[in-house]
Order: sequence, then C-alpha cells, then structure tokens
Amino acid sequence: MTKYTASYCDDGRISLSTYHTSHDSLYVFLSRITVSDFIYYLSLAIWTAVNVINMSFYALQMMGFVRYLRLTCLVLIAFSELSRMRVTIRSLASTGICILLALIAWHIGQRTHVDAFLFIWGARNRSPRTLLLVSSATIAASVAFVIASSYLGIIANYHQVVIGGRERSYLGFRYALYPSAAFFGVVCSLAYLSSRRAYLISMMLLGFTSYRLYLATDSRLSFYLGIFVLILIGFQHLSRGRLFSQRWFCIVSCLSFIACALVSIVLTFLYEPSNNYMFALNQALSSRLLFGKRALERYGLSLFGTAMGGDIVGNGLNVLGERVSGEYFYIDCLYVRILLEGGLIMFTAYIAGMTALSLNAYERCDYRLSAVLIGLALHGMVDNLMMNLFYNPFLLLIGVGLSDVLEGFHIDQREMKRDFQFKYIDNHTGDSV
Repeated sequence: MTKYTASYCDDGRISLSTYHTSHDSLYVFLSRITVSDFIYYLSLAIWTAVNVINMSFYALQMMGFVRYLRLTCLVLIAFSELSRMRVTIRSLASTGICILLALIAWHIGQRTHVDAFLFIWGARNRSPRTLLLVSSATIAASVAFVIASSYLGIIANYHQVVIGGRERSYLGFRYALYPSAAFFGVVCSLAYLSSRRAYLISMMLLGFTSYRLYLATDSRLSFYLGIFVLILIGFQHLSRGRLFSQRWFCIVSCLSFIACALVSIVLTFLYEPSNNYMFALNQALSSRLLFGKRALERYGLSLFGTAMGGDIVGNGLNVLGERVSGEYFYIDCLYVRILLEGGLIMFTAYIAGMTALSLNAYERCDYRLSAVLIGLALHGMVDNLMMNLFYNPFLLLIGVGLSDVLEGFHIDQREMKRDFQFKYIDNHTGDSV
C-alpha cells in the first residue's frame, strides 16, 4: 500500500514524500517498473560494471569488446527513451542541453562522458532511490569482484611504497586510489538510502569497509570524507533534522559547489611559488596548485574545452602493469579539470546542475542528500574522479531534476489537503498530529 506523508521542517516548510509498508514494498516496486525502466536500469548496471572493471587489470582481456558493450547500452537507452518520451518544452530543452554537452565531451575525446550525459538524460522521470540503488550496488559488486580476483591471483595486485614509507596496494586496479574512490560513492549512496532504524548497522559496516580499504590503499581523502558524510548523516538522524534546518546549513549546503569551485580556481590562478604561504599550501596539496597553474597557462580558457589527451600523465599503470612513460602532468582538482578540459559551458552546466540539486534537497528538507553533496563538493577540490558517473551515482539526480518528477514536492498545502489523505508527522516528536 502506498501512503503519503507531509513532514514539517523546523522552519515551517513542508516536505511531501511517499512510502510503502514493509510487507508489500517489493511488490509495489515490481508492479510499477515498466519495460522502459527495466531496459534503462539493465543498461546502467552493465555500463557501470564494464567501466569499473575496465579500470582494473581485466582491461587487457576486455579490450576487444568494451566498445561493443558500450554501444549496446546506448542503443538500449535510445530504445527505452523513444518508447516513453513525451514531447514537451521541458523535455526538448533538457534533450538539447544533454546533446550539446555530449558533443563537447566527444570533441575533447572523453567518450565515457558522452555515455554519462546520455544516462543522465535518460534518468528523467525515474525513481531517484532506484537509480542510486542500482548504480551503487553495481559499483560495490564490481569493486568486490576485482579485489577478490587480485587476492585469488587471477589478476595482479601491485604494491607501491610512497613518500614517508607508506605502502599502497592496488587491489587489482591500475591505480591505488580507484577502489577507494569508487567505494566513496557507494558509502554516500547507501548512507543516503539507509533508514533511521538501520543506519547504525549501515554506518558500522560502511565505516569498517572504508577503513580496510584505507589501510590497503592509503587513500586518505576518500576515507576521511566518507567518515565525515556518515557522521553528518548520523547527526541528522539523531536530531531528526532540527540541527540542519538552521539557516547556516542552508547557506553551506546550497553554495558548497560554487564556493569550492571558486576557492580552487582562485588559488590556482593566484599561485606563485615565490610566495611562502602559497608554496607551503602547494606542498601540502602534493603540487596540485603548481600543475593546475601550468595547465591554465598552457591551455587557457575556452567555451568548448580543449582535448588534453596524451598530455595527461599520472601515476597509474597501463593495462600491462607498466608505468606510463613521460613527465608527470596531472590535474587533480575536479573544478580546474572541468574548466580547462570541458570548457566554460560544461563547467557552468556542472556547477549549475549540482547547485540546483542542493537547492532542491534543502527545499524538500532532504538533509541527508544535502550532507552527501557537501562531501562531494569537498572531494572535488582534491580529486577529479567524482566527475565520472561510474564513481559518482549522484550525477544521475541531475537528470531527475530535469523532469517533472519533483514537482509534487512543491504542491500548495491547501491542494494537498483537498486531494489526498495525509498523515502529518511532527519531526520533533515523531508522533502524528
């Protein structure tokens, strides 16, 4: 049975949501999923698994048919959308935006981003919960498969000793940071999806797994921010939203991507090695400001971006387990990377999309989503992997925001009382009122 609830936020706003009773939630899901939805979710799962596994040493064996799997998934998406698409001004506008961004991604040679924009476009009018669940479950299963393969000796498990004597295990991937970054997206998704009653168990399992990955890979950023998101959502559950309904949290959450992007770009632009403070900050950030400034001087700004291609040389290994030849040159900061490689149009679209998602989350009193988005915004200042859909499932929610699926959250209170039978829940006590 489907029930509707309207929860009062502490500042007087109303959040409308639906829920299902526990005994028939699976039945409701199965009865509501359409052929179009099934095709889309199947394509999303296959595409995500292929891209995650392709970042491992399985890439050598997959080299011959990855392209065909990608094309198959894209054809399935096209079929899924054409079978259900309604022609409206909003659908035409969203289609035009996604086509433009996909063409820019094609222009700069980022084929996986082309796919990602099509998946984001296909996420319109689909369940946000199901999107996150399918994507995060596929990422978790793919990472576990690669790690298990490395321990069983099916693929190589490289080890690296970094500065300070710390040891990093690659766990079957071609770079040590890949598995922990992928699992960070899983931590954010499952922490967001977990109910208040099950959150303590979820938090312990996710925290323990993140800690084990941290010990193996020495990936501090993903571990620290993952724990930060878990604690932040834990506080939200304990306070029943009262703590995060304050105006300060609204400002922090809604402006997080704009602020992080501005800070990152301004620091990169102003970096001067002769300045002692700048030099010390650059050292603390492992020369991220230095390489960002070099990239800014080399490529400059453009509307449609610049194909960097072979100019980017990182610390990862190729499919044969060999170091990539050439002088190290890598742009870690997500905001600087999108601005220079994707151009002003793609950069503006990313910041606008994530900020709109943050605003929508606050308007609906969805403080768990707000907490996750703050973590993702901070992650982007140091690492650019969250620009990939197979690491960051929350990019799909931008597509949801392009549709009419969230309009129900802004229904006038008088209309809600007239059209539905609501059970109003007081967030302070949890009792019906």
